[in-house]
Amino acid sequence: MPRPTSLALLCATALLGCSTATTSPSPEPSAVASPTVPSTAGPSETPDVSRAPAGRLPVRAPATEIGPQVRMVPASDGTLYVSIPDEGGTILTRLDASGDSAAGWPIVLDGTTFCGRLMPASDGSIRVLCHVAGEFGEGFQPERAYAFAADARPLDGWPVDVAGGGFVGRMIGSDFVAYSEEILASEVGPGQPIPGGSWITVIAGDGTVRSGPKVPFGLTCCSGYVEIGANGVAYEVLHDFGDEPASPKTSTLTAVGPNGAVGGFPIELDGLVSAPAFDAAGQLHLTVQTTVGSPARIIVLDAAGRAGPGGVDLTDITADADCVGVEGSCEVPLPPLVGADGSRFVVGTNGAGAAVAGVDARGERLPGWPFEPDGPRQMIDDCPPDAACDAFPLAAPGIGPGNVIYLSISGSDAASPGSLVSVGADGQPRPGWPVVLPGPSAFWSIAVASNGTVFALAVELDADRPASALIVALTPDASMRYSTTIIEP
Repeated sequence: MPRPTSLALLCATALLGCSTATTSPSPEPSAVASPTVPSTAGPSETPDVSRAPAGRLPVRAPATEIGPQVRMVPASDGTLYVSIPDEGGTILTRLDASGDSAAGWPIVLDGTTFCGRLMPASDGSIRVLCHVAGEFGEGFQPERAYAFAADARPLDGWPVDVAGGGFVGRMIGSDFVAYSEEILASEVGPGQPIPGGSWITVIAGDGTVRSGPKVPFGLTCCSGYVEIGANGVAYEVLHDFGDEPASPKTSTLTAVGPNGAVGGFPIELDGLVSAPAFDAAGQLHLTVQTTVGSPARIIVLDAAGRAGPGGVDLTDITADADCVGVEGSCEVPLPPLVGADGSRFVVGTNGAGAAVAGVDARGERLPGWPFEPDGPRQMIDDCPPDAACDAFPLAAPGIGPGNVIYLSISGSDAASPGSLVSVGADGQPRPGWPVVLPGPSAFWSIAVASNGTVFALAVELDADRPASALIVALTPDASMRYSTTIIEP
């Protein structure tokens, strides 16, 4: 899912109605060009050890408290990296084909409170971006980037401390590219620019750090959603909601690259615009809604911000929106899912309930779509379907090889299990699906490997005891490979 930057946090303290708000890993491109400015970040001051401390699973805590902060990402060999917050540090493990922790795992990342993004490299190693415990000033907490080989051995030159940027980063070749920002004031007056700026940090495989020039914000509120493209450029979308709920909505797309400001930006756009999703050619695909709750459309831009082909109006669907804003507002649409062939899928609602629209790379409707599941989308929290729960995000959908879409659907009531639905490229439910666990339960997150294996975080919501959580691994035909408990009260 897209990551909100600290501009969103600053906005929330000053302006009512702001909203803050992540996609499957993209193919790993070649390394980015070196920035021209020396580093402003460096190796962590934590002790250099040959092995990280050993961890233990399952983590002892209620899953409803820490489950939303679990992160998982498939490695290049089909194994699964998982991070789980725990007292004293984050647990990081690599689950093998049987669901057991591989040799050397799990480990503890001492002094971290939560790891927001896991990024696998093509050699099987992993980069992990985590918050560091402590008291800090304005904006995001500092983040620490770790790197481990597949056998849990720390890579030389790591960890590296970087300025916070909302866990925005990606692997480009052997480089880890991160977005950082610095805010120099806690409050900003109406119409005043935000003091501070943002920049790109590139960390090579050996831990060498190169930081690009800081680009001043020069922007007013409100919220920022940012993702990094294969060119190493961070594209951030900022929103202006106006003074009243009925005011026209506008968005601004900015771009910061390894060498600073990118020509052709910022770009002013009408309506509320999602964070970008990227296709194999590096084009940006954005969901747009003119007003809150209006029908969605997709726009396509190239890496330089020029309009491209494939844009389309979806007159019969309203895109799902981020629901983590002020007073539980759900306003900014989520980006489309983008397939390897450039097809796009927008998950949202129509007049009948939940729905998924599908269009090809040209913007033509795909036959068989939209798909309408039999129930509402799953929220990430222990909230009964018939209760009024504000500001709980929806479980993010997933996309796998062959444009197969995966959705988490809520149970009919608090005592019923949720289900995991699989929809083929033809818009029809796939044989063997949905997958339903016994008893009250919900699927809170989904990750799909390049071989089609589906990993899902399932939370058991028994009203008589605190919730536990397990990771379920499923083959494309819904056969269960394993289930491994990772959280147990």
